[in-house]
Amino acid sequence: MPGSPQGVRTTPAGSSGFGTSDNDRLTGPQGREVTMRKLLIGLLILGGVIAAITVIKRRSSSGVDEWDSFGADDPYGQASKATMRATDAAKDAAAKATDAAKDAATTATKAVKNAAAKATDAAKDAATTSTKAAKDAAVKATDAAKDAATKANEAAEDA
Repeated sequence: MPGSPQGVRTTPAGSSGFGTSDNDRLTGPQGREVTMRKLLIGLLILGGVIAAITVIKRRSSSGVDEWDSFGADDPYGQASKATMRATDAAKDAAAKATDAAKDAATTATKAVKNAAAKATDAAKDAATTSTKAAKDAAVKATDAAKDAATKANEAAEDA
C-alpha cells in the first residue's frame, strides 16, 4: 500500500479480520525484534529468580540458623580480612572527602561574606566621602556667592 513502511504488508480491515494496526504488530521485521527482545528480557528475569531461589534453598537447608553465619563447607565463604580492610579504607576516604568538601564550602561561604562586608563598608565610605565633598562644595559656593554679593554692594555704593 502506498504510504506503508517498507516490509510491512497491510490489508484492508475486512479481509483478515484484523485492523491495519494489528497487522503492523503481527508482521514485519520490527515485530520480530520486539518479540525477541521481550523473550530475552523474560529469560533474564526468570534466570535471576531461579538463582535467588537456589541460594535461598541452599542457605535454609545448610542447618545454619543465621544468614550471616558461614559453615565450614559453605562454598560462599566469608570475605577475606583484606577485603574488609579495603572496604573500611574506602569508607574512611569517603568520610574524609565529605569532611573536606564541607570545610571547603564553609571557607568559601566565609570568604563571600567577608567580601560582601568589605564591599558594603567601601560603599559606605565612598558615600560618606562624597557627601562630605558635596557639603564642602556647597559651603564654598555659598561663601563665594556672599563675597560676590558683598563686592557688588561695595561697588554700587562707590559708584
